Amino acid sequence: MYPFAAEDQDGLDNDCDGSKDDGTDAWDDDEDGFSEDDGDCDDNNNKTFPGAAEPADGLDNDCDDEPDEGTIRADDDDDGFSEEEGDCNDLDPDVAPGAPELCDGLDQNCDDLADNDLLCGVDAPWILGDVDLSQTACELGEEITATTWAIDPQGTAITYAWNLAAGLSADSLSMSSLTLSCPSTLPASAGDGQAYVMSVVSADPEGHQSFAFGEVMVWQTGALYQDVVLSGADTAAP
Repeated sequence: MYPFAAEDQDGLDNDCDGSKDDGTDAWDDDEDGFSEDDGDCDDNNNKTFPGAAEPADGLDNDCDDEPDEGTIRADDDDDGFSEEEGDCNDLDPDVAPGAPELCDGLDQNCDDLADNDLLCGVDAPWILGDVDLSQTACELGEEITATTWAIDPQGTAITYAWNLAAGLSADSLSMSSLTLSCPSTLPASAGDGQAYVMSVVSADPEGHQSFAFGEVMVWQTGALYQDVVLSGADTAAP
């Protein structure tokens, strides 16, 4: 140890300047309470450190690898639009500028008008209840059936358009009944299971629309089905 010696990250004052480990990853260069070793992702900016407030400035202020999350610049629902870009409900992936309108009293395309350019009302197809599922829960990769029951008051043909949450899949999205494939994997944040939603729009040739929703709970393999030994059952070989 001597004046102007190289400062090693060893808990010692190698250069005799009264500071230990200054200029190393253990040193808090910007005096915000965190060093690089403590998780500070920009130790030259005292506004950037783990747990810092996240303003809409294009930077990762809280060092979680996500800039601007929770601000108007972030696309919270992953539909391609943030609030700054005109998303009027950034918690609903079906609501964004240019999204298709549904007859539901809501503004899907963020033009400040609900159900505009649609024919809604008593002439719309009647949907009997919500989406009917063969089972409301499945394990990874399992197939279930989803059906919607719709009747047109004028007796005309009805077309169907399904919208499935990312992870669900089907061979066709234009039938009244679908064979759904449950996801083959779940996000790490899902734990043992996660809910997946679906919707279907039923329309007649004049453009009248009705809609229905469904939800299926997807579980990790082995989390939904379990073998049960019945009390008193005869398990002896014949």
